[in-house]
Order: sequence, then structure tokens, then C-alpha cells
Amino acid sequence: MNLHQKSFKRLTIFVIIGVSLFVFGFSTSFIKYNGNNINLVISGKIKEVLNTAPKYDFIAPKTIGSSRYEIYLNSQFSIPGEYQLALDTKNNLYALDRKKGDLFFFKHGNLDRGKFISNIFKKLNISSNNRRHYPPIAMDLHYVNGKLLYSIVLSDDSNRCEYMNLVQSNAEMGVISSTSIFFKTPCVNDQDNTVMWGGRFTNSNSDIFISIGEQRFDRSGFPKKNLKIIGSGTTNIFGTVLKFSLNLDKWTVFATGLRNAQGLFWDENSKRLFESEHGPNGGDEVNILEEGLNYGWPYNSFGKPYEKKYPSGVDELDQARNPRIGVESVLKDLILQSGFSIGNALPIFSWIPGVGAGNIIYINESSILQDWQDNLIVVHMGSKELHRLALSKNKVVLDEKILLGFRVRDFVINQNGIVYLSSDEGTLMAYHTYDSKID
Repeated sequence: MNLHQKSFKRLTIFVIIGVSLFVFGFSTSFIKYNGNNINLVISGKIKEVLNTAPKYDFIAPKTIGSSRYEIYLNSQFSIPGEYQLALDTKNNLYALDRKKGDLFFFKHGNLDRGKFISNIFKKLNISSNNRRHYPPIAMDLHYVNGKLLYSIVLSDDSNRCEYMNLVQSNAEMGVISSTSIFFKTPCVNDQDNTVMWGGRFTNSNSDIFISIGEQRFDRSGFPKKNLKIIGSGTTNIFGTVLKFSLNLDKWTVFATGLRNAQGLFWDENSKRLFESEHGPNGGDEVNILEEGLNYGWPYNSFGKPYEKKYPSGVDELDQARNPRIGVESVLKDLILQSGFSIGNALPIFSWIPGVGAGNIIYINESSILQDWQDNLIVVHMGSKELHRLALSKNKVVLDEKILLGFRVRDFVINQNGIVYLSSDEGTLMAYHTYDSKID
């Protein structure tokens, strides 16, 4: 065998090995990226090869302990992402990657086999941005009456402002169509409250509710300086929960005085609208909202201003350590106050220090989760916990801390008592208790 033949043989062997490795790698990616969409497989593999895929190395805990339930890991979705979640009436699960816009469908909530549906951002001609806490950001996903609803914060670069679009798609068993915008907030040119847009949905049998964050005041409650609000929409929607008709053609302001509502849940049996929201420096709240009432922000709060102004980093007076003799004097000149809440509707519970109160779910008396009946489950994003609030006549009589060790972005509980948790660490998980019904 001459030298040329030997070189050709070696090249042939290298080509065979290379092709085999490529086929193997592509096959594993086809499985990992739920190979029902070839573009998703290819883009995912390219990101892995170029080392541009997000780094998610979080391993979900096998069990989560609480006083009433030991909670067991059921399954975990293979594609990493920070997901907003929604359940339809048949226990099917939808998950929307809040930064990429990828929408997935899980028949009967089975995380082992997710189906990629579409990229919602691309449908709306939105370019994604990998910068954390910068638009576009999907704030929530909700299913109601054959529709998926999305709230998406966007930036208008020409006017240097941000706004939130409310979007709808027809949705049936993982097939979506007719995606369109049904509401747009005014555009706020001050970007100090980038992530304080609320954007949470819930619905009753007759109405749809959506929270809109307070954009006219900074995170400590002071009026924003040099604020400009661009657009023809009314500014009285900020710091509210809006009530829409089911066909989304009419809306009214349901409740006001809300800072940044990150959780909304309607209980049809008791006709109660539960809300959880971020306070300033402390004062995170749980409310039972009633139509027409004002819940205080920014005129009073159980929290207080932050020690530093945002985003400048300049100290507040005395770094807000003794607010009554320091920063409180400035608030009083503006007819604002901190540290207590009087003169407006009161929360049913509040936390100090701040906990980053996230989504909220009420477990009613007919739930399969017997030991959590008539309880609220509230996410504490900052402390990486769930909290179980036991109620008696609309009063909180117990606050149980359920340690997680990861930051929950969103969670839902289906009719069979399966708990789905989406984490900021990039993991979508399903958990069950001994009362849960596992298919």
C-alpha cells in the first residue's frame, strides 16, 4: 500500500468517525429538543456547539418537605428555559419561555414529551434579547375559553420607552392560530422600573382580570422625575387590576393602589379575587381585591423606601434606617407615608423584610389536596420558598415556610394535584403528593 493510499484510508476513517459522531450528536439533540421541530433541533445544536446556549446546570430536588405533605419529583422537562405556565381545562400544560418566546405544549401535563408549537415573539415580529430583565419579556401566560393570553413587555427604541402588549391566540390541543394584540399600555420613557409591569392574568366565568404595574412612581414610592408617558392610552391604568369582558372588547378598572401585582387568582366558588404583590423595601402583600377599592400604593405601605435611589445608587436620607426622622419627612411633603397602611383597603397579610411575593394559588375545599384545602400557596422568589397561608374567615392564621432552594418564576396546580414549578434556574418540574392522582 503506497503513501497516497494510506493517507486516503486515514481520511476515510476520520470522515466515518466524524459522520458517526455528528449523527449521534444530532440524534441526542433530536431527543433532547423533542424532535417534532427540525428548526428547534438545529438551532439548539448550533448553540451547544458555539457555546452560546444558556448555562443551566440546576438539578431538581427529589423531594420537598412541608408539615402536611412530602412532595416528590415526578418529572422534569429536558429543554432549559424560564417558563410562564398555563393549564387548560383538560389538564394540558402550556409553557412559554419568557425571554425567547418559545411556546411548548404538554398533553395531559406530561413533561417527558413536550411539543414545540411556535415562537410567539416571531409571530409578533419581535426580536428576542438575551439581556436579563430587559425587554422583550413575557410576563404571564393564561388559558381561558379556547384562547391563550400573553402579556409581553416591549421597548420602543425610537422613543426610548417601554410598554406592555396584551396578546391573544386561539388555542386547541397544542394548535394555535389568529395571534393578535388586544390591548397596549402607554409607553413610559423612564426605565427605572423595568420589571415592575405586573402582567398577571386570571379569570372568572364572566370576566378576565389583568394586573398593570405602577409606572408613575419609582420603586420607593417617589414620583419619577422627568417622567414622560407616550401614547394615547389613559394613564389611570397604572397600579391597577383591569377587568375585561370574556371576548376582550370591553374593560374597566377593577381595583387601584397596587404596586406590582405578581400573582392573581380567582376562586369561582367563593367569588374572591386573591392578589399578591411586591412591596418596596418590605411590605409585600396578599390582598382579597374588591371592585372599586384602593389598596394604598404609593400613598401608604407597610414597607419603607430603599436605602439607595435606583438606578443612581445615591443614598436616601440616613439610608432609610430611621425613616420617621429621615426619608419619611420627604414623603410627608408629597402626602405619602411608609411603615403602616391606613385610610385604604388593608392587605390580609404582609411580610417584612420583603420576600419577592410571586404567583398565588388558592386551594379550595373541593381540591384533591385535602391537607391544603382553604389555603393559599404563595411564591417567595427572593427567599426561594413557597408559603402556605391557612385562612379562617378571610384572615391568615398560619404562615408555613416551605423551603425549595431555587427561585420559582411561576407555578400551577392541575385538577389531579400535580404541582408544576418553573424556576429561574431554567428548569420546569412536576411534583406530586400522596393525595395527587398520577396518570
